[in-house]
Amino acid sequence: MIILGKNLVEKKSVRIGLTQFFGINHATAPRILQRFSIPNRALVSDLTEPQVAALTAFLSSTTTAELPPRTPVVDPLGNRELLKGEPEKPLAEQHRAAADWGRNMLVEQELKTKYNTDIQFLYRIGTYRGKRHAIHKPIKTRNHNGGTARRLNRLKRYFSTSTASVSTTPSPSPMSYAGLFSRRFRSPLF
Repeated sequence: MIILGKNLVEKKSVRIGLTQFFGINHATAPRILQRFSIPNRALVSDLTEPQVAALTAFLSSTTTAELPPRTPVVDPLGNRELLKGEPEKPLAEQHRAAADWGRNMLVEQELKTKYNTDIQFLYRIGTYRGKRHAIHKPIKTRNHNGGTARRLNRLKRYFSTSTASVSTTPSPSPMSYAGLFSRRFRSPLF
């Protein structure tokens, strides 16, 4: 079954399948299932069309998703018949919206965009964390290893295949194999 471009394996539980989405972990997946009255051990193949539609609508835009009904969509045993529950209890809409934790939840591209804008903001205002993000170093003063190799691999090489400007002077002949090992091009590490 495919939900928002993610292929959820039919034999796996819905709880595990939801963790494929960026921003949903093993702690939030059961809360999403509880929101739509889906049992924790339900398999992806057990989902009904209304449940799939509700999950898709919620994951596509959590901020504009409708509040879940007060009665369960499916009984806890996973039967496909809709339950006839008691009528909704009177509760002010703003209190339900305030108690709804899913309104502030960001998933997939929304969360990635928020991460990137936060990092760009830190860099733009010139904080230490922003500068550390820019040079791909640990942010919160953790020790790291392999920085030398990473830095050497990022160096611009002496030889370039592109020409920046056209000159009237003749271009030099290609360097010989022996020229690569001359003192001028030798790395200080060798």
